[in-house]
Amino acid sequence: NPTHLPALATKYRAVRLAALAAEPTAFATTYAAESTHPLSVWSARLSHPDANDFALLATPTPISEPDAKDEDAAVKLLLSSDWAGLIALRGPTPYAAYFLPLSGQRVEEAGETRWHLNALYTAPAHRGRGLARVLIRAVVDYARGRTVSGERARVRLFCAEKMAGMYARQGFSRVGGCTLSEAFVANGDPGGVPGDAGETEEGRGRWCTRYGVVME
Repeated sequence: NPTHLPALATKYRAVRLAALAAEPTAFATTYAAESTHPLSVWSARLSHPDANDFALLATPTPISEPDAKDEDAAVKLLLSSDWAGLIALRGPTPYAAYFLPLSGQRVEEAGETRWHLNALYTAPAHRGRGLARVLIRAVVDYARGRTVSGERARVRLFCAEKMAGMYARQGFSRVGGCTLSEAFVANGDPGGVPGDAGETEEGRGRWCTRYGVVME
């Protein structure tokens, strides 16, 4: 509902910026870059047709089924609750946009529906409770439930080397490598890649080198 979008985008921006400030090396982007965006950018991200964003709420009592299904009640909960975790899933994504020939990841042209997982975060106050597993399972189940009948659901993610072990414990396997430029595009932020990313040695090292890990 567009009526709720500005308030939700404001909440989402606050939580994402807090995550970037708390974990400056955990994401492809940075607090410095994201904090300059106007609210319209955050609203566009949430309302993009390929964007599926999930928030794990910390509430004093369990959320009732009627509240979960009623849009106004659900929005009220989202705005008033502490967000213990976030995760995003983009897709379904066409083969041409998904397949990266130099990444090493093998992708079938037919017979599968493709998704890209990103932006996993759990708030420091709520860690140690297995919330990352809960969030990952939620998006994998979502992808499976919305995959074309008879097709395989392919869920991919890009991460830093230091995060690969955590994702491996959640059942993901290393299948290739990615650049930071590819990560920005896959995460839905192609505008975040500088136009001169490949023109200097420093730029090529940061944006065009395959130091990221591809897992699925």
